[in-house]
Amino acid sequence: MPRAQKGLLLVECDPTVKQLILNIDEKSPGIVIEEIDDERLLVNEHRLEQIKAELERRLEENTYQIED
Repeated sequence: MPRAQKGLLLVECDPTVKQLILNIDEKSPGIVIEEIDDERLLVNEHRLEQIKAELERRLEENTYQIED
């Protein structure tokens, strides 16, 4: 069980997004501090913008766009 530390953020998300965050952490270690359960992670608060940007990039890559 992790102890309280400054700079940690509890992220609650669906399991798919959690897996994406874990994958981002594999390529850039130090983002995920602890996996709590299927829907919660403790992450490094200072890397939050990096997580958001990378998630947005990956989700845009996998979004189907209808062309007129």
